[in-house]
Amino acid sequence: MRVLLVEDDRQTAKFIVKGLQQEGFAVDHAAYGLAGRGLPAGGDDYLVKPFAFIQ
Repeated sequence: MRVLLVEDDRQTAKFIVKGLQQEGFAVDHAAYGLAGRGLPAGGDDYLVKPFAFIQ
């Protein structure tokens, strides 16, 4: 499954991307919302902080 992560904090994004990849996800990262608009999308599920990878 592919995930689009929009996160402006570099360290937080790095942590989340690494965790998602370890769980088997392919991750596209954008530093802010407008940059994310150009990346592949298609789902309607959203995950907002705070969260646990188990979710």
